[in-house]
Amino acid sequence: MALPDLPAFATPWAFAALAALPLLWWLLRATPPAPRRVPFPAIRFLTGLESPRKTPARSPWWLLLLRLVTVTLAVIGLAGPFLAPADPDLPPDGNGKSPLLLVIDNGWASGVSWKAMQDCALDLLDEAQRNRRPVLLLTTAASATPPVLSWRDAGAVRAEVQAMVPRPWPTDRKTALEHLEALPGDATGAPGQAVWIHDTLASPDPEATRNLARALNRRAALTVRAPETGSVFVVEEPVPAPPYLETAVRRSPGGASVELPLQLRLLDAQGRVMDRVEARFGPTDTRVPVRFRPPQPGPASQAHPASQAHATAAGAAPAPESAPVRSRSSLELADGTGAPLPGAGTRVLMNDPETFPEVGLLTGEAASANREPVPLLDPFYYVEKALDTRAGILAAPLADLLRRGVTHIVTADLAPLDAARESALATWVENGGVLIRFASPRSTDRTDALLPVTLRDGDRSLGGALSWSDPARLAPFPPDSPFAGLAIPADVTVTTQVLATPQPGLENRTWAYLEDGTPLVTAASRGAGQIVLFHVTPTPDWSSLPLSLLFERMLERLLTLGSGTAGTGTEPGQDARPLPAWRVLDGLGRLVPPLPQDRPLPPDPAEPVRVGPEQPPGYYGSEKHAVPLNIAPGVDRLLSTGDWPEGTSLRPLSGQAKTRDLGGPVLALAFVLLLVDFVLSLVLRGLGGLRMRER
Repeated sequence: MALPDLPAFATPWAFAALAALPLLWWLLRATPPAPRRVPFPAIRFLTGLESPRKTPARSPWWLLLLRLVTVTLAVIGLAGPFLAPADPDLPPDGNGKSPLLLVIDNGWASGVSWKAMQDCALDLLDEAQRNRRPVLLLTTAASATPPVLSWRDAGAVRAEVQAMVPRPWPTDRKTALEHLEALPGDATGAPGQAVWIHDTLASPDPEATRNLARALNRRAALTVRAPETGSVFVVEEPVPAPPYLETAVRRSPGGASVELPLQLRLLDAQGRVMDRVEARFGPTDTRVPVRFRPPQPGPASQAHPASQAHATAAGAAPAPESAPVRSRSSLELADGTGAPLPGAGTRVLMNDPETFPEVGLLTGEAASANREPVPLLDPFYYVEKALDTRAGILAAPLADLLRRGVTHIVTADLAPLDAARESALATWVENGGVLIRFASPRSTDRTDALLPVTLRDGDRSLGGALSWSDPARLAPFPPDSPFAGLAIPADVTVTTQVLATPQPGLENRTWAYLEDGTPLVTAASRGAGQIVLFHVTPTPDWSSLPLSLLFERMLERLLTLGSGTAGTGTEPGQDARPLPAWRVLDGLGRLVPPLPQDRPLPPDPAEPVRVGPEQPPGYYGSEKHAVPLNIAPGVDRLLSTGDWPEGTSLRPLSGQAKTRDLGGPVLALAFVLLLVDFVLSLVLRGLGGLRMRER
């Protein structure tokens, strides 16, 4: 049998104003209407005349009644009337005035149902605030600092819950129980009501969930409020299975009786959907495998024919010039309509090493890897600007670059290397590295074997004070060049260059020409790698190429060359530094800036890192090079809680009749009556051209 709704008032003391109604009645009766002005004619015309219009001595009774009703409604509205349903969460002898112990699961599993869980908590706190019940709030997510538990006003707790978001790590109900047991007794007494807003998921230690429920049930009558569906989802990290990526979506057994269509979407770094695959759960399914094919790069992103003997670029449309090389993609779980499901477990962060190369800038042995380049003067300045958002950049001596296992090495001049470094660099190229070299003012003793073509002695000057020729422009790129299809700006000119010695097969090694047919960029394959030479400097000294967008696009195409290397066998992680948090996931699956207490990620951890308060899931490193950390590897099993102590009341989050506030409608009615009174007063006074007909 349903309990009837109970009327109540938030501020019943406001009814004291009704004691002034008799005084208001007397004042209204003693106050006559305003006098009416009548023109005074000559006395002889007034003889024997009697005016048929009479002025009343007091206000009409119906106007007095209207005003009394208006004042009464205003007092009732200010008293805060509401219609409250009977609270089934209270114990049988509860009177709605005893303290409330509120427990909220705010771990990663609550992200999917967080809005409903938060609304349920706010409804309970609204009821406690109306009845002036003290509240103790206990959250179960792990915390870096122990919480300070105390009985507080429901309004203060409501503001805290309203601003609360779930944590992107698991709950720690064992520690929550320790905090509850350590709570000292005070004058508030034992709570009469304990409500646990549960995420339906058992802790990694199921016994900790049962122990916390028993402790709450000993203190008060326990009510567990949980989502109706009982589904908690987690997306596993993808595993490469060329040409596909294989992953799976898991859900907790609590929702395994419902057929549920979901979508797994592949997002790029800007959050744009690149692919979507359906993940449909049957009535008994708790794990659904998913396989999808990542988008393939355009023809212009393929390796050059010199490094892929059977590849061809003939007839292929070039890729758009704005296509990015670097990709920081992610997987996101969405419902059947395409709306993303919130939560840290429904999103997996990824980094594709094939689209995020490591580029090394070769410096002298005494140069620091953390040098600060001098703007516009440093030989690598324009190269770094062109690759800043497309690759990880490391400026270091050759030994450090080889130990790091970079995919590309850039040199800013043609200075010769000693025999040991030249041999190490040649081995690195043969293993799949890409060496990009730039010309520099020549000297007679700087030739080495790491050049794609033989160079002439001396430099060629175009458009100088002692030259009859004008600065040369670039010719269209050959169709088999990796630069094919790039637009060439008309203002890109060359004033100085180094020349290649004419020899058979030179045209097969030339990727860019000037209009007069002289090579501008030459290349040659060495083993699995490439050697690329720009016949100009990387600075604007010899050409305006480094100042143009074309320079950025050409280097972008070169990042797709080579098969990558694995270093020289030096211990991985040597000289590596911890990776600080760059962007972290919150409990709703959003990437946000890290907090000061977030600890760096070890570069080579001995054991898998488990996410927690000090190391939340997210990207660790920097914008140029980041390593993802996800919650899925730390989630071994998804177990639903089903063993509750005897006497525990299990109820859904929604479905309870909400308290209806009557203060607003009552005040609105009083305001309408006040407007009616104002209009009638105008009519009685004869103002505004209105007057009531008198009989």
